[in-house]
Parts: sequence; C-alpha cells; structure tokens
Amino acid sequence: MTAHLIDGKLIAKQVRRDVALYVDSLKQAGKREPGLAVVLVGSDPA
Repeated sequence: MTAHLIDGKLIAKQVRRDVALYVDSLKQAGKREPGLAVVLVGSDPA
C-alpha cells in the first residue's frame, strides 16, 4: 500500500468555491442566502 499525500488547503479552496457557487445559484433562484447564528443560553461562562 502506498501513501497518499492530501493537500488540505487545496481541498478547502475547492469546497469554498463549490459552496459559493451553490449559494449563488440559490440567490439567483430567489431563495434566501444561508447564514450561521449562535445562541447563548444561560450565564455559566464555562
């Protein structure tokens, strides 16, 4: 079995490009742009 070198930066760049194209297609279809939100619950700083 031979080793395979995986270039994580290249893969990340490809994934970002694919996601950007997908989001653009959603926006052109009249859909909302996806987002990310964080909801903090409670007062424990841990």
